[in-house]
Amino acid sequence: MNKTFMKELLTCISVSGREKAIQQIIYEYMKDVCEDSQMDASKTLISVLNAKAKQKVLLCAHVDEIGFYVNRIYPDGTLGVIKAGGAHPILYLGTHVQIVGKELIHGVVICNKMLETKGTIVSDDLRIDIGCDTKEESEKVVSLGDVVCAAVDMQELQKNRFAARAIDDRGGAFIILEAVRKAKEMGASVGMYAATTTGEETTRRGAFHAVKAVKPDCAIIVDVTFASDYQGVQNNEGGDIFLGKGAVLCHSSIVNEAMNKRMETLAKQHGIAYQWEVTPGFTSTDGDTIHMSNEGVPICLVSLPLRYMHSSIETADWKDVESCIDLIAAFLCSLDSAFSYL
Repeated sequence: MNKTFMKELLTCISVSGREKAIQQIIYEYMKDVCEDSQMDASKTLISVLNAKAKQKVLLCAHVDEIGFYVNRIYPDGTLGVIKAGGAHPILYLGTHVQIVGKELIHGVVICNKMLETKGTIVSDDLRIDIGCDTKEESEKVVSLGDVVCAAVDMQELQKNRFAARAIDDRGGAFIILEAVRKAKEMGASVGMYAATTTGEETTRRGAFHAVKAVKPDCAIIVDVTFASDYQGVQNNEGGDIFLGKGAVLCHSSIVNEAMNKRMETLAKQHGIAYQWEVTPGFTSTDGDTIHMSNEGVPICLVSLPLRYMHSSIETADWKDVESCIDLIAAFLCSLDSAFSYL
């Protein structure tokens, strides 16, 4: 695994709707192994391997992150914001943030006694101080529609774990890109279309465009899922999910049972750690959009266990990342025209 590449992905700012910069990083990383790269109007990038193969697999993981858009510049020079995706405003009080405007601007989210004792914090409560004293000063460096996210670095923790913002779903993007690179080395002959999609946190536009363009025979979606192994988590609906115990497969009415069984068989054959979650209906991932597209697309969901989701301290385990990569690569190598989705 190229951990330096993962850190580069996690450092890049790509709040939902502003993903072009991270796609350029991915393009540069994949151009030596893929036969073609396609970017559509939604800014979704598709890295293509084995383009002449008849059977096509779409691998999908989103690169957009939660955050905010600047929606007001107040007379005192502070900024107001509105959510992009499932950000939790209370987690941003008293923190450092970064704003992508005419240039990269740093700011702090104002914290005071009134906010500290308020019952519920919403986006309208957040004010960002960038050091300016007037609206006119701030307007020289910031505009309405500029994006805001937490200013944190990726940190390596103990026991092979790491923490960062936006592991949801840069972790998934890293997994599909590393998986197709590994599958190529292992001799996979199936057509592999690695789509790093946009807008999953807000509109699912990227997945919609990708599945229409590729017209795949099946799709593997990689996202994160809620770990249940830390203090304060009770009655996790999906079941018991642990960091360090491997890739998470999903029992769901929307996930193809034959693909699930093949994944499980391969995991057992190759000694790849895996665990199960249960999501009877929609998965709240790009998979929902892809499955319901075209004439209907069989999907499989492979998830990375994650603690503290939608915060700036999301925490994952490198062993789980590796399990996901190994399992997906094995699946791609095993797939042939005889495989039945029934």
